[in-house]
Amino acid sequence: MRLSDAYHVAADASADDLLDDAVTLLDYAYSVANAMSHSITENTEMDSHHIAGTFAALATFIDMAQSSSNHAQVQLRYARREAKSCAPSQPPPACRGRS
Repeated sequence: MRLSDAYHVAADASADDLLDDAVTLLDYAYSVANAMSHSITENTEMDSHHIAGTFAALATFIDMAQSSSNHAQVQLRYARREAKSCAPSQPPPACRGRS
């Protein structure tokens, strides 16, 4: 995974890969939020631009994780539908030759 301001799904990414990416991104978001919560005290001087940027980074991590999990969900739904349509009783043409 290469982090940028958007999450682009690799064409060959499996549902497992996408879910792993989502977990990784949420771990990053958690780490940033946790670091922020430990660094802010009553006596801390706040730089509003820095805090705004940090919140934007958190939102980006969460958006990217959501995108990854949404793509994984689509793949899993498609795989389930295809598995149902490939029932052994009368396999459709697309399922012939699969074992």
